[in-house]
Amino acid sequence: MQFNNTEKHVGIGVPSSDYLDDVREMGALVAKGANVDGPVYSLGTTVNSPLVYSAEMLAKMMHAAQPEIPLRVVSGALAGATAPVTLAGALAMQNAEILAGITLCQLVNPSCPMVYGTFVGGMDMRTGKWVAAGPEMSLINASSAQLYQMYDIPLGYGTGGVTDCRVPDVRAGFEKGLTNLGAALCGVEVIHDEVSGLMAGGMDEHLISPLLSREYALEWPASEVEDIVFQARRRVQDILSSHRPPELMPEVKTAIQAVLTRIGGERVLF
Repeated sequence: MQFNNTEKHVGIGVPSSDYLDDVREMGALVAKGANVDGPVYSLGTTVNSPLVYSAEMLAKMMHAAQPEIPLRVVSGALAGATAPVTLAGALAMQNAEILAGITLCQLVNPSCPMVYGTFVGGMDMRTGKWVAAGPEMSLINASSAQLYQMYDIPLGYGTGGVTDCRVPDVRAGFEKGLTNLGAALCGVEVIHDEVSGLMAGGMDEHLISPLLSREYALEWPASEVEDIVFQARRRVQDILSSHRPPELMPEVKTAIQAVLTRIGGERVLF
């Protein structure tokens, strides 16, 4: 379904290594139909902290390395629970975990493209909860960016656009904004969670949001002022009613459906 609704690269999570060959086959069909030379998707694996790669994880990593499918090797250790409580200790453990995974893939195939990733954060000692929008994650993002740049790894993956708020209110907005800004200023290339994609390309020009107008503050509006929530809802409705993503070619859909049927019986997805 992802391939059928976007022209962008797709990051795929595969629940079982049993399906990796089928995913590769479907990816090759999409690439051929789009006349693309190279993989149209990437895979990811997250270390089972502290310092453990399961058999499933190892199978995914070795599978991705052989045909040079981009692979995200990510640590999500929790400082104070699955990692040392100090940020220096958590960072050292994260680095060992990620470098171990990258080394394995590079031993299988030195040309395999790799992504160094983190969503390491602190633990709330009162509840045991992962703290998403705390300063700990921003500091780890910054340190991780320095590490992958030192190792000359082309892509670094950090976490931003996150909040610990339970409702989408003002607090949620500023936590998401600050964690995104912090990750971008640190030099994180791929910001995971609420902003996906390379940030550097959008930083070379001034962007004007259709929701953030620039009227003169002292000029009385000609009509009733709409707040930003109303504008955002209307924008969502406009997109849902008018946006038509490009679809796969019929022959590609048929071939992918054959793969899905072979895996799990009659399931019509297109």
